[in-house]
Amino acid sequence: MSESRTNADGVIGHFDIGSKGKADLELQSTAKQFTVIEVKMGTPLSKGTRNTKYFDQATRNVACMAEVLHRAMVEPQSVDHLGFVVLAPKYSIEKGTFTGLVTAESIREKVQKRVADYDWELDDWYQRAFLPTIEVMDLQCLSWEEVINWIYTKKPVAADQIQNYYALCLEFN
Repeated sequence: MSESRTNADGVIGHFDIGSKGKADLELQSTAKQFTVIEVKMGTPLSKGTRNTKYFDQATRNVACMAEVLHRAMVEPQSVDHLGFVVLAPKYSIEKGTFTGLVTAESIREKVQKRVADYDWELDDWYQRAFLPTIEVMDLQCLSWEEVINWIYTKKPVAADQIQNYYALCLEFN
């Protein structure tokens, strides 16, 4: 059984929302940026879905991104900024919470296994949509601390506000 759509914590780029439903995201045909952000405060990425225990949250997000590109008929290499980012506390990243999950190799392996689960009926999609996407996608983990420090160099007042919000999230999450 296939998965339903995923809900991204954040998306940056050139897209439209809601043309087919309130949670629908359609990439614009001229899109030059498409980045999905998964925000974590103290929890790891989910390890699987209801239907597939090994299809973790990073893999599912990237596979969904490949499908969004495919449906929009946008070639991944034509997008200047194509990425998947996990935004998490520095301590979570340093302790290895996301190690091995946010890598092209890990994601490619799990999507290939999922295609095999369907007796390779999805191999054409895997070859034409997924592989070109994962080949050019920027995958990374960024810490809240890094992001806030970068914002300080541009907008110190905003950075102070975000720092205060982040401290509250750590306290109450």
